Amino acid sequence: MQAKHVLVVEEPAGVQTVVLEAPAYVLGREPSCAIVLSDPCVSRQHASFVRIRSADGYRYRVFDGNSKGKLSKNGLLVNGDKVPSWDLSDGDTIQFGEHTTATYRTMTAAEVEALAAEGRPPAPDTSHSEDATMYMP
Repeated sequence: MQAKHVLVVEEPAGVQTVVLEAPAYVLGREPSCAIVLSDPCVSRQHASFVRIRSADGYRYRVFDGNSKGKLSKNGLLVNGDKVPSWDLSDGDTIQFGEHTTATYRTMTAAEVEALAAEGRPPAPDTSHSEDATMYMP
């Protein structure tokens, strides 16, 4: 059974759970982002997520900034360390700006359904095909 890759984002406006299925995503305040946040401390295009191959199928790599290589204003912290990019593993915590964090999880379909039952349903996949070409420093 293929694991589901999930990003649980907590910001002042609330919690959103996003099942990551597309090859790439951009996260930020800009309405054209695949994952839109409302926190004013988050850049318009704060971070990019790219699906990469791994020994057990695939996982995601997060990059500071957008697909053209422009870095965010406040940087990217993973597990408390400021990094330009990071290959995510289950349980990693990502901080975007001062008030917004996300936890990367690999879950079974049943675990994703349980999140939905708790009132934290996965957000719809609104990724854009043009996000698939990502800058990789």
